[in-house]
Amino acid sequence: MRVQGHLGGWVEFDGQFVTIGHGGLARFAVGNADKRIHISQVASVQIKPAGLINNGFIQFGIPGGVERRGQFGRQTVDAVNDENSVVFRRGQQPQFEALARAIEHEIARLHMPRPAQQSSVADQIVQLWQLVQAGAITREEFEQQKAQILGHAPPPSPQGPPRQHRHINPGHAQGGLPPQHGYR
Repeated sequence: MRVQGHLGGWVEFDGQFVTIGHGGLARFAVGNADKRIHISQVASVQIKPAGLINNGFIQFGIPGGVERRGQFGRQTVDAVNDENSVVFRRGQQPQFEALARAIEHEIARLHMPRPAQQSSVADQIVQLWQLVQAGAITREEFEQQKAQILGHAPPPSPQGPPRQHRHINPGHAQGGLPPQHGYR
């Protein structure tokens, strides 16, 4: 989406980059080079609406950039000299508002949390087998849970499957340490 502004300035948004250009009279104020900003680096989008007499402008805030507040009545004049701004007339305002909405939508989309990836069936079975090898579950529990993952068995009862108890040596405390270590 490319929007033409007043005095030869323009803004283009391709979904990833915002490109600001100044041609015509605007290039004398800020230079002839185009400025390309990745959408992830756009911190804010400000629109000052055009009035009956004054022009409006769109301005892009960039992290680490120096943002100056224009004095009352001089904001549009200051925007002419700002490389991150493009001035527009009242008739051009709807296109600039649509551009601002599109950019703000993409900024919001970038900041949305991404859904967690679900592990595949194979990954789940590998994780279960690792639990068997670590001694955390029995082979029988592995087979039951594998069947459940593969859809071959009903889910376990709310109590869960019966657990095998570890053998504790006589004379050892619950944690497996001999009594001389102070554990009983």
